[in-house]
Amino acid sequence: MRAVLARLRRHLGGRGEWWWAPLVYLVAVLWVYRGLWHQHGTPYALGWDVVDQYGPDLEFLADDLASGRLSLWNPYDRGGYPLIADPSLARYYPAGWPLVAVSAALGSPWWMIQVEVLTHHVVAGAAMHLFVRQRGLGRAAAVLAGLTVVATVPLMVHKASNIVWPMVWAPLGWIAVDRLCARPGWRRAAALAAAIIVPGTAGAPPGFFYTLLLVGSYGAVRVVGAVVAAPAPTRRRAVLVLGAHLGGAALLVGLALAITLVPVAALVPLSERGSKIGPGFALDGAQPGLTCMVGLLAPTVGKLETYVGMVALLLGALALVRPAPRWRGLVAWGAVVAALATAATFGRGTPVLPWLVEHVPGFDRIRVPGRYKLVAVWAFAPLVAVGWTTLTARPRPWRWTPAVAAGLAVVLLAGCALLIASRAPYRFPHAPRAELWPLLFAGLAAALVLAAALLPARGLGAVAVAAAVLIATDASFFLHTPGSPPAGDPRRRHRDPDELAVLAPLGDVAVAYRLYDEFTLADRVGERRRLRDFRGYPAIDQVALSRYVDVLRAAGRDPALLEAYNVRWLLTGSHYRFGTSAHMIKQPAAGGHYQPRGGSVYEARHPAPLVAWVGAIDVVKSGVLPAVRALEDGDGVRRRVVIERNDAGALGWDLVPLAAARAAPPAPAEGRALRYEPDEIVVELDAPARGLLVLNELWYPGWRVEVDGAPARMVRANYLLRAVVVPAGRHTVRWTFRPAGFRWLGAGYVTALGVLVLALVWRRRGSNSNSNSNSNSNSNSNSNSNSNSNSDGDGDGGGSSSDGGGGGGGRGGDGGDGDGGRDDGDGVRDA
Repeated sequence: MRAVLARLRRHLGGRGEWWWAPLVYLVAVLWVYRGLWHQHGTPYALGWDVVDQYGPDLEFLADDLASGRLSLWNPYDRGGYPLIADPSLARYYPAGWPLVAVSAALGSPWWMIQVEVLTHHVVAGAAMHLFVRQRGLGRAAAVLAGLTVVATVPLMVHKASNIVWPMVWAPLGWIAVDRLCARPGWRRAAALAAAIIVPGTAGAPPGFFYTLLLVGSYGAVRVVGAVVAAPAPTRRRAVLVLGAHLGGAALLVGLALAITLVPVAALVPLSERGSKIGPGFALDGAQPGLTCMVGLLAPTVGKLETYVGMVALLLGALALVRPAPRWRGLVAWGAVVAALATAATFGRGTPVLPWLVEHVPGFDRIRVPGRYKLVAVWAFAPLVAVGWTTLTARPRPWRWTPAVAAGLAVVLLAGCALLIASRAPYRFPHAPRAELWPLLFAGLAAALVLAAALLPARGLGAVAVAAAVLIATDASFFLHTPGSPPAGDPRRRHRDPDELAVLAPLGDVAVAYRLYDEFTLADRVGERRRLRDFRGYPAIDQVALSRYVDVLRAAGRDPALLEAYNVRWLLTGSHYRFGTSAHMIKQPAAGGHYQPRGGSVYEARHPAPLVAWVGAIDVVKSGVLPAVRALEDGDGVRRRVVIERNDAGALGWDLVPLAAARAAPPAPAEGRALRYEPDEIVVELDAPARGLLVLNELWYPGWRVEVDGAPARMVRANYLLRAVVVPAGRHTVRWTFRPAGFRWLGAGYVTALGVLVLALVWRRRGSNSNSNSNSNSNSNSNSNSNSNSNSDGDGDGGGSSSDGGGGGGGRGGDGGDGDGGRDDGDGVRDA
């Protein structure tokens, strides 16, 4: 036992920061969202897409895992859509796998998605902390930078969005770039690939785009710097070596992300959103520039969207004045990226984003310019660390530091006071604090900055703690006011008896018929409970097929159209958040095709069956949905099916007799489902004659059909559905979703992960070997003097330092840089 305790003490002595730093950000997140779980007597939780999208997706993945499935298609939401083309599912996200496993083991509790979302906030701070430490800055500087990300308004505004998930890993990309530039190697190239693959699979294409902006711009600066710094005789070789390793990393990234990108590319031409890309798509939804800039200094007068807090603002400004030479490149990069991203946040208010949308590929496909403020915060946070280090360096490298700090503090106080006195026209609408509150926070920030500039090194620890507390409190004080609960929605447990009471009388809505929930139950009840819901997610997102959206809009004018798509039950109630603003279908008229069954439930009089045989077709060129609506006879029977002229060729020789039968169509026949799974549907039908078997499921490329074990040709019918020609007699028809080339995409993904695991295992073996060797040869040396035992210099930079800004791998002086580690001349501390 004594030996175990001694080993634990040695471990914590060398790597204690790996333990306490995440705990600091966990406490900060819990503090920032302290009013999240219960406020004003009402249980709250993170809402919006957390319960509308990510929670049901997590439950679906957990259920798949518990059942031993790997579903590629989701038939339970939006009538059916390809999961393989839905990046927000985050199935290939390694960091999410443990949560899926725990959720499957615990039966998908409602709070699991809340844990996943808030965990990303903790990772955001910890990753920024690690990057700052790897750049040779001290512990206090790292904590302040991490809190600048976690506790500022941009992240709090988007707290419930998975756009944040990829971005939290951006600092790891910066670290990987630094290490690759310092000493290229295949394992470091693999580490860079991993730093791109993880955010690339995190579930939010816009967030991944922002991450690429951060890592790509930083990487470009560092690579150019490494090439320029190389001696002239070896510069060409340096370019070739770096290029080869960057190319290898790009190959791994391509192999891993192709499993998502290729299906998405196939979906885009068929999706509703894919047809609407353009300047308006990318520029609408911007923030007002003037009022946001006012809000930077006076959050109770201007808009809060870009507010980072008074302490962070002062420290960031101080970093710009006179940073140490080794951090000038970092400061210049962060300042430029933060400024450009802030300008992009204002959309058409500045020329930055319109120019990018017009000339740079990718920007035209990213909507809501107001989200670029997240890029600004991530780029700005390292400046806070540099500002603190500049302020607290002892002895002072520049004697005018206290005077500059005092001048910046005066400017902050004066600017805040003048803006409050001028009464800027914009008022934050959610019950803001009294207008003079920003003066208090500005005064506290000014006092802390002056104290850090003037106090001796031994007093800087207390100042650092006070600065951290102020950063963690400042922004949340103004955003989370008593009249503006931090949680978007009342808590949704999804296990309440009221939901079961609504579903019980509906019968078989898992296979035989569909329901259309808008939005009595809400939160994607189909995906959560594996019921065939024709509605589901309330917004029109990137996976909504354009033909499906056409049907919804047409059904909004004539709800009877839904009967043709197997919808038997219409649930139309007020959404707990949107009311009726997101409804496509209004309440059905009395005496129409839907009969009231109590409450907000209506039953269709003549819903089409899941499986039907028809012996006649209508071939149309236009007006397809009106033709589908007209198929229903007066007795509610549908004896024909609509085939579009462009699809009619798939019928081959059967086209003419089926079209001729339109004059006297035979009575239809109904089949039954033998097996119903997301990727496989097996049905049985006794066909009176040669005709079409119509399966009331959405048509999409990648579905394959077999009739009695023989491959057959799928036909699109009734604008949205699948059909196949069958001869007379009893038949078993099997539909499977097997997109072309998907196995190769899966093989590429597994190969890329295998290379990354190999690089990790190789590193561990080499590190252990070198560590043992080093321990035997230096048994009497201090363990902190050699925190990097890896032969390639892969240290953790986790040595001790004073709270005043020392660190970087070794033991720093009182408030000094504590450089301690080895500098290869590139500014990267190989501690």
